[in-house]
Amino acid sequence: MTATPSSTPSDAGGPTDAEPTDTESTDADPTSTDPTSTDPTSTEPTHTDRTHTEPTHTEPAVVTPGTGAPVVGVSPLPEAPRTPVVDADLGRVELFDTGGLEWQPVSRRLVTARTITLLAWLVPLTAALVVGGALISGWLWVGAGALALVIVWGLWLIRRQVSAMSYIELSEDLVVRKGRLFRQVSSVPFGRLQYVDMQSGPLERKLGMATLQIFTASPSTSATIPGLPIETAERMRERLMVRGEAQRAGL
Repeated sequence: MTATPSSTPSDAGGPTDAEPTDTESTDADPTSTDPTSTDPTSTEPTHTDRTHTEPTHTEPAVVTPGTGAPVVGVSPLPEAPRTPVVDADLGRVELFDTGGLEWQPVSRRLVTARTITLLAWLVPLTAALVVGGALISGWLWVGAGALALVIVWGLWLIRRQVSAMSYIELSEDLVVRKGRLFRQVSSVPFGRLQYVDMQSGPLERKLGMATLQIFTASPSTSATIPGLPIETAERMRERLMVRGEAQRAGL
């Protein structure tokens, strides 16, 4: 009996028996608690999102004039006061009355200075017309009489004008009042003051007076105060310059 040679898998080139390998089990574990599982028996508590409601602010309704329909979102306008609020310590600036303020008048010697200036111009001219009326023509007497009336009217007007001039220094501005028939009140803010000029002619210097001129960035707010005593004008000029610098610096 002839023995047949045993063939090996390597020699035959046939399939080899696969060795057992470790493979993962595909069977689902019934006790698994996978969070992705949709097991209806799961008793895990669920979080309910509660909507947070913020309080809403309702704008006051304003009734439109003429229509009567309310307009939401528009605040009502405050009522304007019947009279302006005035600081009791400062009083108020009025056109003719004092308003509770201590207005400073100019020197009465300004009447003398202006009277001398008026007479220096009109008296020689009147005298010339009188002489001309006596020597040349009687019509020149009419001109002399007219000039005499102008002199009388000018003397009366000078006194009225000087007595109507006054000024006062407030906390933020300088106020100057002038005129009788045509009243004028000028306010010069210290913050806009540029420089202060002081002048004194021969007649004013003889009478111990000076004129103070206040200049600002706008010519409409400039002011002039004539007939101040020289010492008062000097102190006032220095004080105005200091207050102007302080206002511009925001102090």
